[in-house]
Amino acid sequence: MGGGNMKKRYYVGYSVGNSMFTFSMGASPTVENVGQYAKAVIGPFRTLRGAAFMRDCRASNPHCRTVSEAEAIAKQLSYHAPIMLDRTVDC
Repeated sequence: MGGGNMKKRYYVGYSVGNSMFTFSMGASPTVENVGQYAKAVIGPFRTLRGAAFMRDCRASNPHCRTVSEAEAIAKQLSYHAPIMLDRTVDC
């Protein structure tokens, strides 16, 4: 298992003000490392596209309930809405 660099994974966070944002980090999110930004986290996602789809379309799509559903639907729809990373968390 080793202590090299972990691959960055994508997540969707719910901010204290209830807005959703995408972020990436190499470690698993915890209260200590993302608590100042997010009160809840969904993920990890394999792709930024899947995370962006969950962030942007979850509320209007009853078929998007899980990470794997978001990844699959985003791929099927060739989702290309503004796919930007809102934040990177260094851990």
